[in-house]
Amino acid sequence: MLNVYDLKLSHPDVFKQFSVGENLIVHYKCPQAEKLVELYNHFNAIYFTLSGKKSLNYRAKSWHLTDDEALLVTRGAYTQELFENMDWEVLAFHFNDDFLKKIYREYLLNFKIESDLNLPDDQILTIQINPIIKSSFYSLLSYFQGKDAPSEYLLELKITELLINILADPQNKAIRAYFNFVDGQHKRPIRHIMERNFMYHLSLPEFAKLAQRSITAFKNDFKKYYKTTPGKWLMEKRLTYAKHLLETSDKNVTEIAFDSGFQNVSHFSKSFKKAFAISPSQLRKKEQRDF
Repeated sequence: MLNVYDLKLSHPDVFKQFSVGENLIVHYKCPQAEKLVELYNHFNAIYFTLSGKKSLNYRAKSWHLTDDEALLVTRGAYTQELFENMDWEVLAFHFNDDFLKKIYREYLLNFKIESDLNLPDDQILTIQINPIIKSSFYSLLSYFQGKDAPSEYLLELKITELLINILADPQNKAIRAYFNFVDGQHKRPIRHIMERNFMYHLSLPEFAKLAQRSITAFKNDFKKYYKTTPGKWLMEKRLTYAKHLLETSDKNVTEIAFDSGFQNVSHFSKSFKKAFAISPSQLRKKEQRDF
């Protein structure tokens, strides 16, 4: 799968960018040519649409981004959908967990935090925009229009201002809940990465990167928690998820195979029949008859 952060970092000619340490501020018109692409990001990202439209999808849900709308896309995988004959001009900010924790702790010094912050189920969260937040985004955009690059110190101040303004808006409770969760973790739990991303066709090195671990550490931590190997767990989880989709959705077998993390329909069908003693197409016909 395409790593969004790595792609932008390696193509500064397409993605105009400033860096603050490892964190990136990027201004670009999306070069996506295919209707649908699968992406993942081992950094958190905020997308603010300047013009155009784009759809980001996670599991069965979609978030449409149009002018002056913003999303927080937390670390993980998702699909991005192209709208025909419509460009997407965007201001994006990619930031790691350490920067997130730094901002959140500064926020805590100045604002009262709710006691009922529960981690959202979705990896994509809508940011409610008020005039102050909108102004913060456009003030960052202005640096891309100047001749000289601003200092990292100044950019960090502007990003800090933006994020604290987002956190301070009462409507952005889900954003505060996510920051609160990350702040409370020394390292992301394996389950947080796996349970939210198993249905995407990520390789083990990509899962390890999302979990911010080496391959060896990832496998060791995985086995401690799940008492099995990543390969066995992923196969069982994806097949169980596919069975659920066959029983509850109107999607065809090919769509369900891809939505469950399989890239080869024939391999999916053989694995499914071995696990459940019935083929996906037979189960679909049975469900239709029972209905």
